Amino acid sequence: KVHVAGLSKQDAIEKLRQEISHYVEDANVNIQIVNYKVTMMGEVARPGMVSVSNDRLTILDALGRVGDLTINANRTNILVIRDHDGQKEFGRLDLTKPEIFASPFFYLRQNDVVYVEPNDAKKRNARYSQAQQYSITVFSSILSAVSVITTVILAIAKS
Repeated sequence: KVHVAGLSKQDAIEKLRQEISHYVEDANVNIQIVNYKVTMMGEVARPGMVSVSNDRLTILDALGRVGDLTINANRTNILVIRDHDGQKEFGRLDLTKPEIFASPFFYLRQNDVVYVEPNDAKKRNARYSQAQQYSITVFSSILSAVSVITTVILAIAKS
């Protein structure tokens, strides 16, 4: 057995070629990854797993496959979580800057997790829970009822 977990496809080919060279000269090694998946989470239209059939998937391709970012997405701070040799690596991408193309996280790898954070407006709105919204609704209803009753009493008192 040859351990290739965590290696890029090219590195795995080289490692296999070295191992086989003891038995076969000039071996032609080809690797096909059949279960290449990336997880997309957060402020995307359709969060979930993205299956990849070709060798390379960019962050832009992955976002396109899940229906793009929502209007509430923070385009300047996308988190990519990568497992490399049993260690978690974290990378941040800013889709608004051209430097994204030079990032080592621009091309996604097997089992990467992409988390798209909400923007500041969405974070502010999330602070209001349903209980708070219900309290505001009840308070508004009571205030409206008091206003109507006061108006009716004043109208009767004038006549």
